[in-house]
Amino acid sequence: MDYQYTAKVFDEYEKRFAEARMARPLRDPSCEKDRREILREARDMLCLDRIPTPTIEILKQKEERHNGVTVRILQFRSWAHCYGEATLLLPDGEPKARPAILICIGHSPDGRLGEAYQKMAFRLAMHGYVVLASDNLGQGSRKKFVHWDAEAPLCAGITLQGMIVAESNAWIEWLANQPFVDPGQIGACGNSGGGTLTLFLTATNKRLSAVASCGYPSTFSYVHQKEKKHCCCNLFKGCAHLADMWEIYSAFAPRPLMLNCGECDSLFPADIFRSVARKVRTVYAQTGNPDALTISHTNTLHPWASEDIDQIAEFFCRHFPCTTPDAPAESISILEPGCRFAYPDDAISTNQLAGQILGVEIDEGITLADVYPPTYCGEPVDRTRLANDIFAYDPMRILAQMEMALTR
Repeated sequence: MDYQYTAKVFDEYEKRFAEARMARPLRDPSCEKDRREILREARDMLCLDRIPTPTIEILKQKEERHNGVTVRILQFRSWAHCYGEATLLLPDGEPKARPAILICIGHSPDGRLGEAYQKMAFRLAMHGYVVLASDNLGQGSRKKFVHWDAEAPLCAGITLQGMIVAESNAWIEWLANQPFVDPGQIGACGNSGGGTLTLFLTATNKRLSAVASCGYPSTFSYVHQKEKKHCCCNLFKGCAHLADMWEIYSAFAPRPLMLNCGECDSLFPADIFRSVARKVRTVYAQTGNPDALTISHTNTLHPWASEDIDQIAEFFCRHFPCTTPDAPAESISILEPGCRFAYPDDAISTNQLAGQILGVEIDEGITLADVYPPTYCGEPVDRTRLANDIFAYDPMRILAQMEMALTR
């Protein structure tokens, strides 16, 4: 093991990220020309133009009652042979078209049925909102189909997050076409991986009227320079050269936006969040609608806590007023995690879905380092010389993540 060689390799990557930042001009998302460019780059980052938006088809459903809320557990199909489960919450009261909120799920072991996500869902439903929470590809009830290690989409030339965004956009369209939903009042909120999803939904869905994005606002370079193995949903080709998070969030102006960070969040530091918030606040002020932006600092860790849920609910109540009073959070009934339906025999994995979307046969044995081989001084990094004993993760995977972010 060569410690000096290892230090030089990582030093060169740090300099390459700095050079990429130096080359990016300061743009103004309140300017229509810059805004269009930012939104195009967000789509490019996701490879979204190569991923068709599917149509949601409900196959089966079960209905339960909890705390004055009708809960429908749905089995659905999005793309051909791609199945999943979702939870739809319908509040009691006079039948009418109501505002709807899509809850975007992060890396919870139980997916949408994780306690914090259920508390958020029931809280919003008891305020009178229609609420939908769907497990993302390979998460929660779909975990057997692979998520964290789904490298095949990245290696084939699309992104896992782009697939998730496309399916989420299909859900938003499904909501807009339900008789119990006001299509002009659809919002989204999410934390952590759900914060990633809400970020990109602001750039790709014109139906959204308000968004709360939590536990993620930072910079793409900060995320990709972390010396850890990232989930594949968090990796984007060329992002070091493209629009940064503050620009994408700002392009949502003047629509209502909430950015939230826990002061004790160890994954996305509050100091970086403050920098993002300052930039986004400047743009909202320039658009003449500064009150549409809510910056929320809570004395919490990374996951949603009661304080976060309270502030997010208050944000939506301010912009999408409903008349139904909420019940105390502690009275919420929690649904048991797990699958409610058996998956059809023709169900395919996330990796197979990527091949189906692209119409190609995907080698599931290929790795990120094969497609984005790390380099040093223009030559491939010598894996045998890396000091593996100083890393908690495979250094070649860490370097491949950096290489991907820097590859134009």
